[in-house]
Amino acid sequence: MDTLTSIRVFSRIVELGSMTAAAADLGISNAMVSKHLKYLESMLEVRLIQRTTRSTCLTDEGRACYDSYKIALQHIDGVKSSCEAAKGMPNGTLRITAPNYVADRYLQPVIASYISRHPNMRLDVGLTDDMANIVEDGIDLALWVASTLPPSLIARRLKEIEQVVVASPDYLARHGRPTAPADLRSHMVLALGNSGATWSFLRDGSRVDIGLERYMIVDSRFAFRLAVDGMGIATLPLGMVEDRIASGGLEVLLSDYELPVRHLYAVYPSRSHLPAKVRAFMDLLAEAFRQRSLSGRLPAPACQPGESDASEMTIHSAAATDPLRHVA
Repeated sequence: MDTLTSIRVFSRIVELGSMTAAAADLGISNAMVSKHLKYLESMLEVRLIQRTTRSTCLTDEGRACYDSYKIALQHIDGVKSSCEAAKGMPNGTLRITAPNYVADRYLQPVIASYISRHPNMRLDVGLTDDMANIVEDGIDLALWVASTLPPSLIARRLKEIEQVVVASPDYLARHGRPTAPADLRSHMVLALGNSGATWSFLRDGSRVDIGLERYMIVDSRFAFRLAVDGMGIATLPLGMVEDRIASGGLEVLLSDYELPVRHLYAVYPSRSHLPAKVRAFMDLLAEAFRQRSLSGRLPAPACQPGESDASEMTIHSAAATDPLRHVA
């Protein structure tokens, strides 16, 4: 027997004054009502109701149990109602992580549209190039740039991210220009946290993996600044550096080699029972990238700068986290 169902049956007997009335109200037989009551009494090892052929009478133990069960059922039904409401309307706090570059280039108009539609939502946006463990860290939605993802993840591919190897003219004048991936071993390399100490290149269908010897682990924003200042060679998204390339502040290197294709993914813990707050943001994100593919740019924000908004948003740069171990 299901204990919660038995508790509900017992409560209806008390509230309606008889087992027959409870059976009619619940749409079950008198015999089933009796089974539920006997099961509950057996489990508690007390007599809840004194039963005769003509009437039922609540015992002292039964009265105490009913008073407690009534409060418990109110809490249980309240949780159910809250969950049902949450399925239809975003509420609470939405926790997102994204690389700095992705947040700078793509997220602002999506966030502006989201908080204009859902002014009571709170957003916590963590900026990091690392692939955090979204389950352990309580992340609702993560944006990752990666070549591949673990098969256990639930992810939606949003966009291909083209990358280039760059350095400043000043750096190249002082240290020379690499003409093959192997030359990188003698250079200071600005490596992103998720790329580690190995860079991979493709040429004529063959893959070349280069173990770096002199490198600095940094995030994408800092790698960009250091590269512009002549501190080393970096692999960065083309969209992040194209203006500096056009102005001559950075030069593209190793253009005869291809870098592995990387995509921007929206990753979330589970496909089942996706909260409304996540689904609403995902829909806006997917629509923004669909429009970008048609127009070449993301749509303008729904909220104009300076407009008041009841939403709260926290943006913070996250420190490097443990490597992803498992995400269901």
